[in-house]
Amino acid sequence: MDINELKEYIGKVVKEEISKTARNYLIESHLDEMATIGMLTPKLRILVYTNDPGNIPHFHIVDSDTNGHFFNCCIEIKNNRYFKHGAKTDTLNNRDRKGLVGFLNSIDKDFGIPYWRVLLIEWNRNNSNVQVDKDQPMPDYLHMRE
Repeated sequence: MDINELKEYIGKVVKEEISKTARNYLIESHLDEMATIGMLTPKLRILVYTNDPGNIPHFHIVDSDTNGHFFNCCIEIKNNRYFKHGAKTDTLNNRDRKGLVGFLNSIDKDFGIPYWRVLLIEWNRNNSNVQVDKDQPMPDYLHMRE
């Protein structure tokens, strides 16, 4: 390996390490700023962020591996509508929308209430600017609007 190949190799390794470190920092920095509601699939997690900007009650569905770096879908709590803010513009396919409705209607074993109610409680617990009624009915998430 000549000196130019060595420089190129070292540059590539350094860039990969910087990228990996930055990605890990982004993932870890969000861990203290959210409430996990549950897993929609083994790869998709339902979250409520603390003091999430936008003043529209919503929740996130993010990829588990990077905590939303590659997939981040926001859904309004009061309407069957996506809430797009920042880079969070992903949408669910039919199968995942059906899974979402099924999951939110299922009972949380720890609290004995539907996950929908857990989501409402966690939104109110983690977002002080805008609260939602604890009896807010779940919108028809099977038929989402943009």
